[in-house]
Amino acid sequence: MIPTLTLEEAIEGYSLDYPVEKRPLRFPDKEGEFILTSPWHVQTVNAETDQPLGVVGLTYEVVSNREAFEIADPMVKAGSSIMGGGAPNFGERAYLVLQTNQTIEIAPGDVIHNRYILINSFDGSSKIELRFTPYRSMVGVAFTPF
Repeated sequence: MIPTLTLEEAIEGYSLDYPVEKRPLRFPDKEGEFILTSPWHVQTVNAETDQPLGVVGLTYEVVSNREAFEIADPMVKAGSSIMGGGAPNFGERAYLVLQTNQTIEIAPGDVIHNRYILINSFDGSSKIELRFTPYRSMVGVAFTPF
C-alpha cells in the first residue's frame, strides 16, 4: 500500500518549502572587497541559508517549489500518490515523484506503473518540468536488504 500524502505534507516532509531570491552577482576586487557586479546576471540564493543556487539572467523569475508543484494537487486529488521528493545537493533543483492509480499489464504479472516526476530548477538549467517515468515491476525480481 502506497502512503498517501497531500501536496502540503509532501512539500513540508521533503523540505521543499525554502525561500529563494535573486541577488546581485558580485565579484571581489583585488583587495577582496565585493564591489564589482555583473550587469547581465544575478544569482539565486536560498534566503534562509544564503547558499548560492545558481547564476541566471536578469529576466529569470523565481518560481517557488510550492508554486511549481501545484500541478500535482489535482493529480493527488484524482487518486495519484506522492512517492517521494527532495532537493539534492544545495537545493538548486527540487523534485516530486507521483504514481497514478493506472497501470498497464503487458503480460500476466508484468505490470507497468505510470509515474511522473515534477522538477523545479533554481540554477537556470531547466524550466519547470513534468516527465513521464514508467516503472515496471517484474514477478520474481525483488530487492533483499542486507
